Amino acid sequence: MRNFLLIAIVISLFLGVGTATAAEKPVSELVAALEVENESARLQAIDALGAMGEKAADAVPALAALLKDKSAAIRGHAAESLGEIGAPAKSAAGGIVALFGDTDKTVRREAVDALARIRPGPQVILPLLIKLIEDAEPSVKIRALDLLAEHKDEAVPALIEALADEDTVFWACVVLSEIGPEAEAAVPALIQTLDDKRPGVRREATLALAGIGEASRQAVPA
Repeated sequence: MRNFLLIAIVISLFLGVGTATAAEKPVSELVAALEVENESARLQAIDALGAMGEKAADAVPALAALLKDKSAAIRGHAAESLGEIGAPAKSAAGGIVALFGDTDKTVRREAVDALARIRPGPQVILPLLIKLIEDAEPSVKIRALDLLAEHKDEAVPALIEALADEDTVFWACVVLSEIGPEAEAAVPALIQTLDDKRPGVRREATLALAGIGEASRQAVPA
């Protein structure tokens, strides 16, 4: 009986060798797996690298190359993993930005989230978010609006410019309303927006001025 138990233990130990999960494999091995033909295996390697966070910094160039892959799934997962790697993936920001115009809505959404996590700086991300609020896909638009609101006063100059564009003025008012008192600098531009021919825009501009509060007192006559 003991012999059978010993044999079973040895077999289990033997079978356990080389069966490490993807997340436990070294970065170099996972990077090599990105070039295999099997898409499922590539996706597993991409996700495993993302799960490593900053420890997978050496994989950034290889993941950035996948942002141009013909497979939408590969592009989306690559963007997501670069976002999970975070600041060390800033060099991939240009490739991620290019995905903002991707034909696949999921890829666009992953690109927005990835750039937000990498945080390349407000001078890079804010103008892009302003453009994204024109996106017809609600999930992309909502995420862009949320990110703009999170930047608070840093986003105000870009939002003031957006108030002058008839395609973005409505949503710029919505975000300024969310930012509240920190959007004081936008008051003069919002007052001008009260003359917009569209009732919905005038309504949102009024709500934005109300959200800003005391600093909007000069708008009372308008």
